[in-house]
Amino acid sequence: MDRIDAMQAFARVVETRSFTKAADTLHMSKTTVTQLVQQLEARLRVRLLNRTTRKVNVPADGAAYYERVVALLADMDDAETSLSSAYASPSYIERAGTPAHPRDLEDTHHRIVGFLWSRSGKTYPFILTRGDEQLEVQGRHAFAMDDGNAYLAAGLAGLGIVWLPDYMALDPVAQGALVPIFEDWRFEPMPMSVAYPPNRHVSAKLRVFIDWVVEVMDRLPSRS
Repeated sequence: MDRIDAMQAFARVVETRSFTKAADTLHMSKTTVTQLVQQLEARLRVRLLNRTTRKVNVPADGAAYYERVVALLADMDDAETSLSSAYASPSYIERAGTPAHPRDLEDTHHRIVGFLWSRSGKTYPFILTRGDEQLEVQGRHAFAMDDGNAYLAAGLAGLGIVWLPDYMALDPVAQGALVPIFEDWRFEPMPMSVAYPPNRHVSAKLRVFIDWVVEVMDRLPSRS
């Protein structure tokens, strides 16, 4: 039994109150989800869910375990999805070569696509760490922008090296449209914001929406 898969399956059943719906959202079969939850219960030697033909109820032990599981999964997702990576297009690598060290980006023949702070209009500084080593890379900007989709498109077009959150780079890397570099380095998380009209009081609907966005971002798969 994969304990992480089992905990994810259990949490999703609690949230949807349905093995079928949980299986659909996890892209698993209902049988697999059921088996994962049963194996988890067997391992813990406790009943986590009460099933009937119509619905799923969560007993006290299951509710307590759910709270622990959600916190653990959120921490794991945050540790992974908050990372950013320096992924470049094959055409750029062919033209400029693969930089062996972040300091190589200070060379005149390498170009970085800058990301702008919307408030200040200044480019976002890229802070890299590897063990106890930390450095800030400015590089030479081909140009800069403040839109994530345009930023990704610039990298795919081979206009320069880009820094992307892992979840944005997953598909392009899998398709060979981007090549990861500096894989032994880690980058500070890129900030994300929810924009809404200024108001002294946040409505209940808006608060629910913001909480939902945070939850969705926490649950985005990272696998990199």
